[in-house]
Amino acid sequence: EENRKRFQQQMSTENELRRELSFYQKVMAPELEQDGFVIDSFNVEPTASDGFFRYAMILMQQDRHRTTVKGRVKISLVGSHAGKPSEIQLTDSMTENSDDMEFSFRYFEVLKGEFSIPDDFAPELIVVESYLKDKKWGSDYLKRTFEWQLNESAISE
Repeated sequence: EENRKRFQQQMSTENELRRELSFYQKVMAPELEQDGFVIDSFNVEPTASDGFFRYAMILMQQDRHRTTVKGRVKISLVGSHAGKPSEIQLTDSMTENSDDMEFSFRYFEVLKGEFSIPDDFAPELIVVESYLKDKKWGSDYLKRTFEWQLNESAISE
């Protein structure tokens, strides 16, 4: 039993290290991946307060010629509210007043915050839309959809 637990811990640690390595490879060796701007990940975890959540989203540039990337993102939660299909704009439910979130970075940026959702809202998808100020990558708009998954472990500071 103890060996099985130790093995599971080692596998979990190895998986986390692989995710971290993949992230840094994308940042430091973009030639291994596609060029351009990427919405890399979106993590959600519950807070101690019911109905409140913390998020962290990673945006990155995968271009060999690292210029500053500027733009803004809009985040929506898609799900059902009182049993009917519904969409919530995340900026409307953030604990801090915020319009579309702006970003400016050279390699990557982590956007973090907290939001609340109504008790009778059941989220299914997270939709992230980004609007770039420079059409360097051929399009100034990128949309990525993530499945709603709560991470029980803390999002690293």
